[in-house]
Amino acid sequence: MLIKEIIQLIKEEYNKGVASDDSRLSNRFIYFKMLSVRNLLLKRKKNAKQQLSMQDVTDMCLKMKEVDGIDCCDFIGSCNINRSVKKIPKILSSLYGDMIVNVSGVNYKRKIFKIDISQLPYVNTFKYAKNTAKYFISDNYLYMIGKDLPEQVRLKAVLENPLDKINCDNIDTEESCKSYLDLDFPIDGSDVHDIVTLTVKEIFETLKNSKEDKINNTSNEN
Repeated sequence: MLIKEIIQLIKEEYNKGVASDDSRLSNRFIYFKMLSVRNLLLKRKKNAKQQLSMQDVTDMCLKMKEVDGIDCCDFIGSCNINRSVKKIPKILSSLYGDMIVNVSGVNYKRKIFKIDISQLPYVNTFKYAKNTAKYFISDNYLYMIGKDLPEQVRLKAVLENPLDKINCDNIDTEESCKSYLDLDFPIDGSDVHDIVTLTVKEIFETLKNSKEDKINNTSNEN
């Protein structure tokens, strides 16, 4: 579902509860409110060990470049590894860590396994996966180590803000030329109703608190 379509549903629902129109609600304001609600819903699902839909996931293509390992982790010595050309967007996290679904070669045939930075000093001692491509994230860069590393990788993850993909994707796409309102909002269709309802509630609370703060400030000035 497009971002503008969900925003329109939110405006229609919001106007049922107020006498005025929705002119004071900017699209950008509504977007960040519904994004906050969406992230909360997905975190709750993941914390409850519920399966996320692939519609919740953002798919990105990352260009990689060879760098010296000492630039990211001096304790493994001087070794050549690959790093994403650009920093990756912030990934939503749950009680069980980052919501990364998959990292693979662009053709999807080669899966790249995740390791923790704490494992790097011992990576060459892995008995069965010594030469297998592995990745870790440091300082918002994605790093890969192993043999015959791909020049591009595909990262599937739940992003804190899906719009950050536009600045990170390293391939030309139609998305980079579109208004954010015309982009798909990564959420399963079954969750749209909850997002609309909870976002409207959040907007009412925000505006109510803002109005009360103004009244209190006026009273203090008098």
